[in-house]
This record gives sequence, structure tokens and C-alpha cells, in this order.
Amino acid sequence: MAWTNVLSDEEVASLKKLRQKAYQRQWEKDNPEKVKANQKKSRQKYAEKLKLERKKKWASADKAKSNEAVKQWRLKNSSAHQNIRLKCQFGITKSEWDEMLISQGSCCAICERAESGGKRGWNTDHCHETGIVRGILCNSCNVALGHFKDDIKILYRAIVYLERTK
Repeated sequence: MAWTNVLSDEEVASLKKLRQKAYQRQWEKDNPEKVKANQKKSRQKYAEKLKLERKKKWASADKAKSNEAVKQWRLKNSSAHQNIRLKCQFGITKSEWDEMLISQGSCCAICERAESGGKRGWNTDHCHETGIVRGILCNSCNVALGHFKDDIKILYRAIVYLERTK
């Protein structure tokens, strides 16, 4: 006779939970190093979550003060900020970016102007599908590529149009 015929659904569920707990305790006893590693990982994850929550709470409590603090940090640490932004956005370091600009002759990769032409400086051009950095552009060339949606066919038609209407 099967136990499921004698026991109610709640009792069967309760027995399953007890069996799982017993298995869990035995596993923890047999794998103390894994338990310790899991606990450490869990504590770190919780600490990071708590730290992030505190930052968000502080930032939302006084938005103007938070924005000013960020602005001041960026001014004091402009090189570090640039490096972090480039690494996060494009996966390259500031020194790799500098090397790329120098390899282009310290000018725009398209029009070869030596000035960036924008308030924010040079633009890091990248493929929006792959994320791969293609080069450093002035503001005008970057905006133009954006308007042409990085489409070679449209750019070619624009060249044909300009040659035809000279």
C-alpha cells in the first residue's frame, strides 16, 4: 500500500519538505567549503544591494546635492571619469582611445579636421549592432552619420546626388 493513499496532500507535502531539509543538512555537512563560499557570495551580494539602496536613497533625498557631488567628483577626477565612461560604453580604455586618435593624425577620421567642433569634444564612433569602435569623429561627421543611419546605400546615394548636382 502506497503512503499517498493513507496520507493527505498536506502531509505528503510536509514529508517532502522534511526530506529536502534532511538532504540539505547532509549536503552542507559534506560540503563545508562550498557552504562557506556560498555564504560569502550571498553576504557580498547583499552588501552591494544595501550600498546601492543607500546611494539611491541619499541621491533621491537631495537631488540637487547629489548632482552637485557627482559634478564635483567628475571635475576633480576627469581622467578617471573618462576612463570609466569609455570602458563602460565602448569597452576601451582612455589610453586606447588616445592611441586611436593619434593613429588618425589627431583629427576626425572622416573630414580630417583637427577640431572636434562640438561643446563636448570628440565623438567615439561605434557600430550600433556590434558595439565595435570604428574611430574618433568630429561633431559634424558624427551627426551626419547618425542622420544617414550608418547606411552605406544612403551615403552612396548622397554622394551620387552631390556629384550630379555640382
